Amino acid sequence: MPKITEELKKEVNEKLKFIGIHLEKIPEEIKKPDILEFKPLKTYTDKEHRVYKHIPVSQIQILVTPKNRGASIKEKYDSATYLYSYFFPQKEEVAEKYATLLNMLHLSSIEEIEKIEKKQKQFQKKIPFKVKYEDAYLWEIYYDEITNQYFMLVPGDNPGYNELFYLLKMQIAFAQNKKNEPMIYVPINLLNYSDTILTKTEIKDLENYLWLFTGDWANFYEVYNQKEELTLHIIGNTEVYERIKTHYKIVLKDRDEGSKFYKKIKALFILQTELSNYYHFQTKINAKSELEFYHHNQKMEYDQLAEFIKNETVKITEQIQNNFQKIENLKEELKELKDTVTEKEKQYLLKQKEISTYLQCKRTFLGKVKYFFKSKKTQKMEEVILPEEQPQKEYGNINLQLLENVENEKNRYSIENLVAIYYLLKQQANMITNMTLDYNALKIKDENMELKLKNAQTYIDEINDHKKSIFEFWKFANKDEKMALEVGNEVEEKREKITKTFQFETDIEELGNKMDKLQRVKLSNEELNSLFLASDKEILKEINIEKKNSTEQLLQNLKQEREQKEEEYDIEVYDIFGMGLADRTKTKKLADKKHREIERDKFRILNLSRNTSEEELKSALERFSQYLKESFNKIKAPSDIPIYFITSEEMKFNQYLVGDLDEENVLKSLTEKKGKLYKVTIKESLPILFFTNIVYYDNRNNTLPVGMNVSTKAMIDGTKLEFVLKEKGKFKTNAYSENTDITDKLEVKEIEYYEYEAKEN
Repeated sequence: MPKITEELKKEVNEKLKFIGIHLEKIPEEIKKPDILEFKPLKTYTDKEHRVYKHIPVSQIQILVTPKNRGASIKEKYDSATYLYSYFFPQKEEVAEKYATLLNMLHLSSIEEIEKIEKKQKQFQKKIPFKVKYEDAYLWEIYYDEITNQYFMLVPGDNPGYNELFYLLKMQIAFAQNKKNEPMIYVPINLLNYSDTILTKTEIKDLENYLWLFTGDWANFYEVYNQKEELTLHIIGNTEVYERIKTHYKIVLKDRDEGSKFYKKIKALFILQTELSNYYHFQTKINAKSELEFYHHNQKMEYDQLAEFIKNETVKITEQIQNNFQKIENLKEELKELKDTVTEKEKQYLLKQKEISTYLQCKRTFLGKVKYFFKSKKTQKMEEVILPEEQPQKEYGNINLQLLENVENEKNRYSIENLVAIYYLLKQQANMITNMTLDYNALKIKDENMELKLKNAQTYIDEINDHKKSIFEFWKFANKDEKMALEVGNEVEEKREKITKTFQFETDIEELGNKMDKLQRVKLSNEELNSLFLASDKEILKEINIEKKNSTEQLLQNLKQEREQKEEEYDIEVYDIFGMGLADRTKTKKLADKKHREIERDKFRILNLSRNTSEEELKSALERFSQYLKESFNKIKAPSDIPIYFITSEEMKFNQYLVGDLDEENVLKSLTEKKGKLYKVTIKESLPILFFTNIVYYDNRNNTLPVGMNVSTKAMIDGTKLEFVLKEKGKFKTNAYSENTDITDKLEVKEIEYYEYEAKEN
């Protein structure tokens, strides 16, 4: 507690005057507050704020407690006293309280109170987009149901008391004129949902449902306006493209809206969880930042949900009917193919028996003679008995009762029936898959049997060709030949090389370290200087333009920028030391690591002075352009690397292109409401340059940290690549809007995205 000095008294009096308090004339409304009868339950927790209200300032009692903010509500309330008891410096028994008041005033700020006042005036016109606002937790305001009163608890460990004195200032102002009572927009502690628009159970369900679609836990707030009218606000985040997220807000005004929204989300949740192989709903936002759900570009609305379920049911029912015919056809084809294979097996076994007899007889002299003369006679082949057949394979039974139930309820299409017939479709799909696999296996077996038969017949024909005379047969039978009867198809397995694709969140540190080390070794200082120059948009634009164009405008801009930089230093010292003005012994920090390196400077690299001519600048740019070309021959992509670009117009690929590995950085740079986002995937081993740390510092002292800590940008030469469009689409995002505390609407940016794959020309 500060010592009471004349300076402190002056400060306190100034703040008391600003608040409007005269210690000798304290308003009766403050001196005699209504007595509260608050009885907090042990189960209460004031850590969450579910309800926000606009409250007239006169309805809020102010209590001060010595307990800290982390104490239980019961401890804080039981030890609290009314603020009016702190305003009596002449009474010895309350001297300690008065000293506390002085300390509270000392820790407050007139400037901060004015900021609160300005913000609260804005809240009367429009509430924040996210409902809550910065430092809202400092308003520890509670509701006493017994006396129908609000009270503010001011804990003893407050970092400041600006909210307290702002409220007191408003109360005093209203007590003096009794006109246009001001209201404050604040969270109410310990107040639970009213169950008016959605019940607590429904809100709990919606939290889980929305998480499935957005991957983010939504916040639910009940908000009362100045007329005590209630709305339910649901605020959260959802991914709209890769790592790009956006804020969304849903405002439900009454029970009817709440019920429809709850039923819609529940229906979509059931479909996506029960039928995850068939339904996956995408989330988007509209121009008002409201959350929308889509299925194959069809917007899912509650009023059209019944029609959607009907159409899906009819579509799947037709597919099931078609599958029945497909199954019957497969059964017939399987039977025919199986009969064909069985017949070929019989033929093969006959030929195999004939060949086996020959091989057995050729072992002995008598056997050869016996086979020669015996086989000359026409013999009736014995009937071949195949091994006992396996029982016909069962593919399961289709539960036709499910389909009959659906057809009997044609006027009562429901999610339950839709899930049921999808189960039936899944049964059919499994059956068709198994039958198709069996058919393909039999087909291969049939082809193998055909080859075996052909091979066996060739062997038999060769034996018969040598039976024209006993001597020729004798000579043939004595040969040691081996015939391969078991011939089958050989399937050449095609193996595609699996390449790693760069993921920014997990791979940026590893990539930065690897490429920074590589570029320090592979690239010369001149090549690094050329890459550094390319980080300047104006210089890169000039490098991309043909040599015949004028560089006069660029030269003027560079000279003007150089002059502005000179003004930061003493001109004579600047001229003496040039761009090396920085002290190489001075320690700097990069990525929390110390180093003693000097940043590269485009003016020094270009040798730019007040007397530099346009021809000299053009010559320097041509020289560094050549260094850039040489650099691209030295550095290759270590994996598939996606690079992002943003433009307001169509992108030109046939030039040097500088993009960012972080798509969020790209979106932040967009100033217009509309833009075109380009994602270009550079395949492994294609030329690419990275803006690693060595591009920005010279590292003469060898103390520069390794990585990509200055920038996450990369550069490609579009003239040497072919760009193939793979996908395109649209999304909206408001994630890069600012000042969400004081606006009820966020600026929504509409983005067209194009995904390209780059290949070598």
